[in-house]
Amino acid sequence: MEVDLPMIKTATIGIAGHVDHGKTSLVRRLTGIDTDRTPEEKRRGLTIEPGVAPLRLASGRLVSLVDVPGHKDYLRNAVRGLSAVEGAVLVVAADDGVMAQTRDHLDILQLLGARTGMIVLSKADRVDEETREYARLEIEELTEATFLENCPIVPFSALDGRGTPLILHELERMASRLDGGDKARPCRLWIDRVHNVVGHGTVISGTLLSGILRENDPLAILPSGRLTRVRSLEVHHRKVKEAAAGQRVGVNLYHVGTGEVRPGMLLAQPGTVEAAPYLNADVRLLRHAPRKLSHQQRVRVHVGTACVQGRVHFLDRALLAPGEEAIAQIRLEETIGCLAGDRFVLSFLDDYAIAGGGRILEPTREKLRTSKAGRILPYLHCLQRGDLEGAIDHLFSRSPYTPLSETQAALACGFRRRDVSRVLQRWSKEDRLVVLEDGRYVRKKDHGNLRRKFHDALVDILSSNPLKECASAEELRARVDMKLDPGWTRQLLADLCRRGIMDHVEGGYRLPQRKRQWTARQKEILDAVFHFARRAGLSSFAAGTVCDHNRGRFDPSEVQRILDHLAAQKRLVRLQDGRYITREALVETEERVRSWIRTKGALRLSDCPRALGYGRTRALAVLEHLDAMGVTIRLDDRRILAEDHAKEFWRTAGTDSPRL
Repeated sequence: MEVDLPMIKTATIGIAGHVDHGKTSLVRRLTGIDTDRTPEEKRRGLTIEPGVAPLRLASGRLVSLVDVPGHKDYLRNAVRGLSAVEGAVLVVAADDGVMAQTRDHLDILQLLGARTGMIVLSKADRVDEETREYARLEIEELTEATFLENCPIVPFSALDGRGTPLILHELERMASRLDGGDKARPCRLWIDRVHNVVGHGTVISGTLLSGILRENDPLAILPSGRLTRVRSLEVHHRKVKEAAAGQRVGVNLYHVGTGEVRPGMLLAQPGTVEAAPYLNADVRLLRHAPRKLSHQQRVRVHVGTACVQGRVHFLDRALLAPGEEAIAQIRLEETIGCLAGDRFVLSFLDDYAIAGGGRILEPTREKLRTSKAGRILPYLHCLQRGDLEGAIDHLFSRSPYTPLSETQAALACGFRRRDVSRVLQRWSKEDRLVVLEDGRYVRKKDHGNLRRKFHDALVDILSSNPLKECASAEELRARVDMKLDPGWTRQLLADLCRRGIMDHVEGGYRLPQRKRQWTARQKEILDAVFHFARRAGLSSFAAGTVCDHNRGRFDPSEVQRILDHLAAQKRLVRLQDGRYITREALVETEERVRSWIRTKGALRLSDCPRALGYGRTRALAVLEHLDAMGVTIRLDDRRILAEDHAKEFWRTAGTDSPRL
């Protein structure tokens, strides 16, 4: 049965904390679901893989609770599980207090940008009030200056359910503050599970980070770039027609084997995300990081559900000390699909302990070197400090002749589309931007520069070849910049015509009231061509023939330009074999062909010496031109008049003419 869930407000909340502090027991008490699924997890009594359980709150909101492993050996899995959460419940056992992975999980949540949360003081039934108060003080000290500072601390017992109503109340509060992700952005989902369903094929699971996903929607699998489509969708094991940002989704993919996808890959709307080998990033080392981070040091980079190795390259330092922050480029050993604004976690290769993390400013294929820093760093600094207008201005400056849409700018900068839209529309009203027909934007000064370049290109093309009447749009674009957007080219040329700077004529664009100035040399060649054409009679000719007749006085390329010009002016006819014939000769040839066919019934190539006065080699191109004109039609080795063929067709069909 299909249900309609996208309109229900949803949120994804992580359940984090040290091993054996009661995270899974809390989820079981709230939802009735045991998130430890595998035999090994049940045998060992600890969580290894992140587990997900849905919780319907009293308000109707649907919350996905993500229970992550607390053991240090599975810290990588914990990062993967917490990668898509918006809020968190930090579980601290009252009898243990704050432990190593309590700190690690809080660091992960802080680095990944969790926005709201609460603390559950579990196993509260096992200790006295004094011990609970001591644990509370530890927690308050730990969470100072974090997103959990001053958050509620709720005592809880999995045995008797103590604290459950208050926890549910706080989850309502948290969920009301979370929007589930930007539904206006293109859809994107990090894969955290892959399995095969008999009779259906490959099904992947993950949290939809943004957008709305529907049945039959096209998807790209990154970093491979493999294209597929959505066969069907499920949200918490309920079949749906569409899923919205913030929901846990199962996606059945068309024609994709389980060997082609794995956790750590990204599903995205095609064309919105590119796999990149380098990440320009804002990197921060934790204050309590075990050691400094060196220039070119290899690290593990956790982005979404992916974990890849890479080297950190600094531009302005050799070391990053604990508590420090700097812009760096992380050069990955394999590409990943990510966007500006995505957050990441760093760990050293010899230890999975969390060292730091930060925010991706720009995925790129360009190595950031000192020689390029002056061009790229100002843009990265704008992104680092959240300067939206400065970042958009740099985007236009870096690619002045590439139109920019609101979606493209938002994806490039990592800002919300509505904020980007507000800036671009205001700049358009202030006459700083030109809006193209398809809604994309270019800077007004760049539009003006290109107008001048197109005008100069037309002047240059026509000046270098006085025989040319006009230049096509493609010729002009090639002269200015072959990579220039075709849509922008059309709008520029229309703008130039509207201003009276160019005229749009058949075949292209010309300068207004342009008078051709023939050189003495061109006039001499022109006279020679016409003189030879009169002598040729009904025969066709080429540039080389004219040159031979004039004993090499002219260069063949000069004669060819004159012939091309006369053909464009319709004073000569260019045949399919590249030779030319005068229009008068073509009319005379047509009359002779018609007369021969009416007398003899048909014309064969062997008849041409008698019918036209020259042999089959010269005649073939002329006859093919008459075929193309619709004068004749070829039947096997003979030609008849097309009009006679049509009459014969309708006569045998039992009527005199076609009925419309």
